[in-house]
Amino acid sequence: MTQAQANLTTAERYIALFNGPKTPLADFRALLALEVVYREMPNVLWREGSVRNRGEMHAGVEQGRKLLSSQRYTIFNAIAQGDQVALGVVWTGTLAVGFGALKQTPN
Repeated sequence: MTQAQANLTTAERYIALFNGPKTPLADFRALLALEVVYREMPNVLWREGSVRNRGEMHAGVEQGRKLLSSQRYTIFNAIAQGDQVALGVVWTGTLAVGFGALKQTPN
């Protein structure tokens, strides 16, 4: 397996962790290098997108668990070259509480 393939596999495993709402935070931490950088494109929660380091990514997992009653990530495209991975991901979520102009999702 090349380094690019190994990195892609790690990225796919990381995304899959979000689909288990009770996944221990240690499982997230175990997959990420200390120097990881996460770039998120603009979306309904982060209008400007975001750039996060490892610590900010972990804090985001905890924040997401408070904000969302459920969420699902589906990878539709993936590419890796060297030490870089890019994923196209469809994310759906159900709000547990209101967030900005967004209202809590009714049950």
